[in-house]
Order: sequence, then structure tokens, then C-alpha cells
Amino acid sequence: MVSLLFIGNSYTFYNELNGMVDALLEEGAAAEGDPAWADVETTRLAGGGYTFEMHVDKVGVDPAWTDALTGGTAWRYGILQEQSQIPGFYGEDPIWESSAAAAVQLDDWLEAGGAGTFLLMTWGRRDGDSQNTWLYPDFPTMQAELTEGYTMYRDRLSTEARPVWIIPAGPAFAAIYDEALAAGEIPQQGLFGRLYDGDGSHPSLIGSYLIACVSYAALTGHDPVGLSAPQGLDPADVQIVQQTATEVVIDGDWPMPWRAPEDTGDPGDSGGDDSGSGDDSATGDAGTADSGSNDSTLGDAGGVDSGPPVKPAGGAPAGCGCSGGGALAWLALLPLPLWSRRRAGGRRA
Repeated sequence: MVSLLFIGNSYTFYNELNGMVDALLEEGAAAEGDPAWADVETTRLAGGGYTFEMHVDKVGVDPAWTDALTGGTAWRYGILQEQSQIPGFYGEDPIWESSAAAAVQLDDWLEAGGAGTFLLMTWGRRDGDSQNTWLYPDFPTMQAELTEGYTMYRDRLSTEARPVWIIPAGPAFAAIYDEALAAGEIPQQGLFGRLYDGDGSHPSLIGSYLIACVSYAALTGHDPVGLSAPQGLDPADVQIVQQTATEVVIDGDWPMPWRAPEDTGDPGDSGGDDSGSGDDSATGDAGTADSGSNDSTLGDAGGVDSGPPVKPAGGAPAGCGCSGGGALAWLALLPLPLWSRRRAGGRRA
């Protein structure tokens, strides 16, 4: 039995991502004759807008988090996904530093239980982030920042004896974006645009399937081409998505546990050409904790990963999946203080 622990937010629980990965792993094990992945069980800890800090704070308070992270479960890997904007706030920004410290704690718990760690690198928003246009004016710029931020997480967590790996979902989105640009197309009007739900932030079904294919390839080193896809997807889109996952992971140079060290490199700031702009605002109801065990949801998966977390006067992290004019009003105030802290901390080029 291979047990995987997914830790994230709505980006993870949209379209039951862990269930998709589970199905691909078991089907792929049969197709490849790989018994190591023939029997897979996934558990999901996720809540709307959850950050790494919020997950850490649940341990010792919520039994699902406490048992999963400190109860001695023999996970093969923990797969960590941070809130969608925070990883790009690197450069000694207090929000990023708090996130990185929480990532270290989550990784320490996983290591203590004998598990390896993957970071699920997320994707830039389809048209950039309207809440932080100074930093994320468009998809390629946002993706480059996220790629750099996740790479910094990886480097901070990794040791020579125990490397931490990246599932490069965001770069796979970027590969489809770049392919459309190279063909003289507007990416948002083709497959790239269809990777997103209507809010331009969360993945659509085909978007989640791309993430699942990238995850499958990163975990196993096997090519996802020819594996099954959820019903209702365009076969042509499925083929492109599978091929893209192969190109980014199997044919790429991201360090992976199954790849010889001499065949790896540091991808650096990937994310496509710096072109295209637009606004996107993700709103929704703040969800309660969603702790899925064996691909079953025990909580309310109603939240979304929208605004960045802030520390209110009381000091506790605030949720991000907000709705209503009042919530959007305080979100509108975020870019200036974040910009000030980022500059004070020495924003990296």
C-alpha cells in the first residue's frame, strides 16, 4: 500500500485532484507493470484559502491534522500546496518568511514519520492577479514569480541526505500558454483558457487533469500518454495535456527521486514570455476545513483560494475565501503594504 498525503486548499480539492492522481497511479502501475504503485491510498487535508501556517496551526487542535501529521501514519510522500499568491512574495517579505517557516514545520513532521516531500507548484492566474497587479500583472509574470518562490522553498527544505521535490504544475500551464503564443494565438481563447474555471484562478476539469498528469509523472517517472481521463473531456485536449506533462516532467530537467542527479538542472524562472495582461478576481464562500481520508471528504469543501492572508489585530491568520463587498474592500488595500514590505526586504529581480 502506498499512502499519499495532500495538504492544500481549494486548488487541491477542486475536482477531487487527489482522487484523479490515485486513479492514474493505479492504472499506470498496471500499464507499466510497476507493482510499486499498484495499490494507492490518498488522504487530503484542505480548506478554502488555507495557507501552510493555517495547516500548522491545526495540529494539536483538529484530530484529522494531528493524526495525519504526528500520528505515525507511514506516508510515502506528503504533497504540499501553498495559497496561490504567497510563494511569489519571496525576498525577505514577512508573509513569505512565515510561509517558509511553516513549510519547514510541515516537512519536519513528514520527515519524522519517514515520508518524503513534494511541493505542488501552482499556476499563475489566467490574466494575472487584480488584487496584486504591481507584482502579478499577467500570467507569465505571475508564473515566473511562483516558480522562483517554490524553488526557494525547495532549496530551503532540502538537505543532501533528503532532497525535497517539486511537482511542476505551473510550468505545465506555462508550456501550453507558450505553445499558443508560438502559434500566433491568444492563449486565453484556446486550451490555456480552458484550463481555468470561470474565475480565472481555480482549475477547470481539464486543468485539474493536467495537474494530475504532471503529478503522476513526477511521482513515478512514467509517461501519462494513453491513460484514462475523466468523462466529458475533449480527446484532443486530453492528448495535448498528457503530452505536455511528459515534456515538462519526463523530458524536462526538474530534479526527481527517480532521475539520476547528473540529469537534473535548476529550471530557474520559467513561465513564458512576458506578454498579455488583464484582471481577475476570485471570490467565494470561506470554507471550513476539508480533511479527506481515502479520497472521501469529511468537511465542507466550499471555500476558495482567493486573497492573500493577512495578520489582523488579534494576530491569527485570517481566511482568504471571502465574499461580499466588505471583504473585497479590505482586499483592495493589500497591494500597497505588500509592496512596501517587499521593497524594504530587497525584492529580487
